[in-house]
Amino acid sequence: MTENTDKSQVMLIVLVVLAVVASIVMLFSSSAAAMKIAVLAALWAAFIGLFLVAKYRRLATEERERSEEKMKSLESQLRAEQAELASEKAIEASAQDTEMLREIRQQLSELRQHLEELSGRDFSYVPTTLTAEASRIRELETATEKAANEQKAEQEVEHPFAEAEIVPESGAKRFDTGSFAAVKLDAPTVEPEEVKEEEPVVTPAAEEPQEDGSHGRRRRDEKQDSISVAELLAQLKKKS
Repeated sequence: MTENTDKSQVMLIVLVVLAVVASIVMLFSSSAAAMKIAVLAALWAAFIGLFLVAKYRRLATEERERSEEKMKSLESQLRAEQAELASEKAIEASAQDTEMLREIRQQLSELRQHLEELSGRDFSYVPTTLTAEASRIRELETATEKAANEQKAEQEVEHPFAEAEIVPESGAKRFDTGSFAAVKLDAPTVEPEEVKEEEPVVTPAAEEPQEDGSHGRRRRDEKQDSISVAELLAQLKKKS
């Protein structure tokens, strides 16, 4: 690359020198042959100059592209190094976090052992899923009970007076004949004791107008002539 550049620069210098010489010859010489040679040298210098300009432009473009690619590669390397550095930092941080978590777990286990020794209870680890499931079951039971209570309250509001249930008696009443003693016909007749009639409780009534004396005497005679049931039975047995 450097050798080609050096050759191009030498050729460019030679062409410039030929062009200058041709210009001087054309100005100060009156020979036609010398003027023709000067013109041809100037044309070749211009042609070779155009060629060199195109070549240098192509080289400049290639160099720019090469530099851009190099910059991109450098940027990619820089990003890779940054990513690697970040990953190393993350690994170090995760390692530190892991170490810290391990120490915390160890301290918690020691604390749990001390609590178990002091309280005499087993503080075993309960998974989070089981705790969530138990809480969910309690919520469902609470919701079901609440819905049942609301439904019961609605039924009570709709039917405030419930019909009383008829409970049948445990046993029907039976007529017991054992309370009556057997009566022997051959046995001597025993007069029954007079049954004392209970005096009815008479409530005081309003005073009625006095009736005629004859009507009052007839009532007293009827009371005197009345006979009790016990006396009738006794008379019948005597006659028999």
